[in-house]
Amino acid sequence: MSSAVATPIQSLPCDSPRAAASEAEAHVRSGDTAAALATLELAVARFPAAAIPLLAMAHDIFATMEQNRYALYVSRRFDFGLAPDARVLDVGSGHDPFPHATHLCDVALQDDHVGRNGAALVTRGLPTNECPVEDLFPYADDSFDFVHCSHVLEHSDDPARACRELMRVAKHGYIETPTAGKDTFLDCARDSGHRWSVEVVGGTLRFTEYGVAQRRGSGVDVLMRMHVAPESQREKAFSALLLLRPELFNTMFHWRGSFRYEIHHRDGRCERGMGPGTDASTAEAGANPNTPAFYDALYGGRYVMGDVSLPWSYDADRTDWFARVAALSFFEHAVDGLDIGSGSGGLFAALPPGPERRLP
Repeated sequence: MSSAVATPIQSLPCDSPRAAASEAEAHVRSGDTAAALATLELAVARFPAAAIPLLAMAHDIFATMEQNRYALYVSRRFDFGLAPDARVLDVGSGHDPFPHATHLCDVALQDDHVGRNGAALVTRGLPTNECPVEDLFPYADDSFDFVHCSHVLEHSDDPARACRELMRVAKHGYIETPTAGKDTFLDCARDSGHRWSVEVVGGTLRFTEYGVAQRRGSGVDVLMRMHVAPESQREKAFSALLLLRPELFNTMFHWRGSFRYEIHHRDGRCERGMGPGTDASTAEAGANPNTPAFYDALYGGRYVMGDVSLPWSYDADRTDWFARVAALSFFEHAVDGLDIGSGSGGLFAALPPGPERRLP
């Protein structure tokens, strides 16, 4: 079974934010952006007082990368172990198909305003069918080695049927959705048509239907605007954190064989099930960033940055046990005037020119 990708940097030998920035710069110059981002991720946890300039550096690295979820963060967290000749279906491929897909399907091929917010469909010349995730009728049972379904299930009219269909057509796959926290803070549930909060609980994919107030949100998209078009170092730091620590803001679920699901409706109904022809004893959950096992694999059994342990909270009834305290502390301890790599030989010399180089 594929497992979580071990971060390229298992420890941070640097004894200061400046040293960490220099190490990240060296990785950028050598073309190893994954190592640069891993260095900055560890450095932010070890030196929270320098989080803003370090995260702003990460933002500038992200800006040089391919602008798709797989390149920006999924590939840093997972190795799906796909063979060169693997048959891969991307469900809900839209304007940003999974890079390893061999086949695509989307709910609407002609109307770009259905599920794509006006963005044109991209097929890359691959076989493409029009069908919803709840009814993948063009495809036979077990016709794919892998199925990719990213930011689709939160929209589903029938997530139980959608889960069964994903397990029917493929041997294993990857599911990603925004967390309820991400929907709330970015205020995107209503405008994006999200119906469900999705989380992983003990290997079970749990859907909880949003209420009216949850879908309505705050009505203020200020954090979304900060994310997509940051105007200051602090806003760049916020934007980078969403990509540097994706498991805090997305439910990322890699499964093999089958998985359990639960659907909790607003009217009190609850559906529970498994994939076709599979009982609970044979279900195998994948390596998921929302479980302690993920962090054990990623950080060698301890989520420790240098000599600093990154605090987390674990609620046995939920999967959002991730490091809330640590994530928030990144922004509670900013140091004004810290200048890391701002000279002509610094990190920014290896990146496209930007506005202000000195980090506030």
